[in-house]
Amino acid sequence: MNRREFTINEPASGPICDFCSDPRIFASYPAKDFTAGQFTNPQGKKLAANSRGDWAACQRCTELIEAGRWTDLLERSIITFKAKYGERIPAQFLRQFIADLHRQFRENRQPVH
Repeated sequence: MNRREFTINEPASGPICDFCSDPRIFASYPAKDFTAGQFTNPQGKKLAANSRGDWAACQRCTELIEAGRWTDLLERSIITFKAKYGERIPAQFLRQFIADLHRQFRENRQPVH
């Protein structure tokens, strides 16, 4: 039997913060589309992370981004992910996965004109 891999979809209620899932959007960051790469989780499953368009951020995540506090943003993202989705993804893999997404976000962010 082929088990379905864990996925995260935008909730039916609308957009959420792309960093912590808070529904109260404060800022939108233009970004080029990118594929963060393909990862193999500890169970050997392949995961691909794709980003399309702008990234939404709540007020707290916006403050961390603007202050360049990437480690704090990573920790916030991990904590809120686990609170929302539980321990479905092993901690070390989750940390690496989110850190890479944040790095790609920084590299693909576009200036606001």
